[in-house]
Parts: sequence; C-alpha cells; structure tokens
Amino acid sequence: MKRNIKLLMIAAAALFAASCSDYIPADEHPNVKPTPPMEIDMDVYGGLGIAVADYARYGMSLVKAEIKAGNGEDISVSFSKGPDKKITQMTAVGEGKTTVSANWGTGFNIAKPLAQADTILFYLPIGMYEKGFEFTLTDNSGREYKFASGNDIELGPGVNTCLAPVPLTIYYGKCNCYRTAAAGNVDIDITPFYTFSYPYQHENKVVGGTPVAAASAEVVWQLTGTGIDGDVVSGAPTISGNTLTVPVSGKLGNAVVAIKDAAGTVLWSYHVWVSEANDVEFNFPTGFGHYYMLDRHLGATTTEVKNQDSYGCFYQ
Repeated sequence: MKRNIKLLMIAAAALFAASCSDYIPADEHPNVKPTPPMEIDMDVYGGLGIAVADYARYGMSLVKAEIKAGNGEDISVSFSKGPDKKITQMTAVGEGKTTVSANWGTGFNIAKPLAQADTILFYLPIGMYEKGFEFTLTDNSGREYKFASGNDIELGPGVNTCLAPVPLTIYYGKCNCYRTAAAGNVDIDITPFYTFSYPYQHENKVVGGTPVAAASAEVVWQLTGTGIDGDVVSGAPTISGNTLTVPVSGKLGNAVVAIKDAAGTVLWSYHVWVSEANDVEFNFPTGFGHYYMLDRHLGATTTEVKNQDSYGCFYQ
C-alpha cells in the first residue's frame, strides 16, 4: 500500500491498440480520473496483453474477461478501459484477491483475421508471476472459454508484455465424417467444443457458460452411387442432447447433414458416407514409418479402376 500513496489499488486493465514491446508513452497512460477520482501510476504497473480472434468468423463479441493470478498474487482491485474508452473499476471475483473481471457491456467484435485482433491489456503490479495467469473469456452468447499463459511472466514498469495472439475456434463434435456400410442409425457427437490452437487442432475442450445448442437438423444434400435408386438418408435426422441421429438406408453414397440453432442458423455439418472400406498396411523404407490407409478416396463407394464412383468427394 505504501508503494504509491495516491493509488490504493493492486491492478489495472485497459483496452486499446498498443505496442507490446515499447514503454507506454505518457499520453497513453490510463490516468483518466473516474468517479471517485483515482489515478494509475505506471511506475508500479506493467501491461499484460492478449489478442483473440474469432477464427471461423461466427460474429462473436467479447463481453467479459476474467483473469486469475496462478500463484495467488493479490490483484483484487483493478481498473478496465473498455471499447467505450471509459475507465471503470474492475470487480474482484469471490472472497480471494487473486481474480478480477472486466465487463464490456455489449462487447467488442473479434470476428477478424488473427493479425488484426485487438489487444486487451491488463495492467498488473510489476514483478515475476511464476505460474502465469488463467483467463476466462465470455462472448455475447454467454459462452465461456478458458486458456492459460505460460509460467514465469515478468512485468516491468510501464512496459507491455503480450502473449502470442490466439485464434478462438468453435466446432461441434469430435469428427466431421462418419462411415457405415449397412442400413441403420448413424449416431454423431455434436457436443460444442472449442480450441485456441494454431494451427487448428481438435483439443475437445467443452464450451462453458451457455453454449449455443443445436435445435434442428436437415439434410443439405445426398447422392447415391451410379445406377442406385433411392436416398442415402432414409428418414428425418433427429437430435437428442448432444447426439445427432441420422437414419441411413444402406444404399451406397454420400450425404451432408447440418445442425442449426433455434433461429435456423447453421452451426456445423457432417459428412455421412455409406460404403465398405478397408485398411491397407503400408511399410515405407527406414525412417518413413509404418502406416494404415483406407483402400479408397473419401466418399468413394468402389475401388474399381476408372469407375467414377471410385473418385470420391470433390472439394473447393
């Protein structure tokens, strides 16, 4: 408390585009006096920056950010500067002093390329944070996403230290393609997951808060093999919880089934492939490994040479 007699606070946060490596110039200090009047002395604070992009361009906006000091450091009193440029006091979360949150009302748009992602700066007491920080982000639909920084983050006075920009990707289910060779039901996992990985990987972290659930499903297109009459999908797809059930006739071919939210917006789609398929063992020369591959292209219903049904699906 004696570090700065005029500043009775532990942490401060601000949102604006700023360099992550340069000393913060005086005219960018968040020293606007809110009510009650307070000042932020950048001699005892350093900036920690994060940049997040809605990688799939779902149109997401961030409305809330929560930050927790991983080693129990006291960051209980804080400031935030939101997109509206107003300086407001952040909220201490729970009874402890390690977590604070900032609320930006209707939020700010993060549906943009990763290189253009806005930087959120949290101004925290200078020093070494041995276990880094944990972040919880909330979007305009009430969905929550968590990620953690690395360890040993050192914040210097008036200096911005930024984590690498991260892409936020939402996806539904652990697979996009389901294959069967017989008539019956194909059950598809449609759990809402997210990942901050780049390049994109299926980390299968379940979306928290209030996920946007699938309310309906429909067949986008379906096509049987050459000379085969009828449909691949034999009835209306149904949803129960986080499972999409697609009834198939057993006729060789392909279909794409989409899930939609309550407003009719497509959330995700799945390829349903009806065909036999076998694993083929490949032994490559030393150093290249041992692999198993399918005996046909994705979507192909035969392996017959020069048969158009052996070409599989084409993508553009």
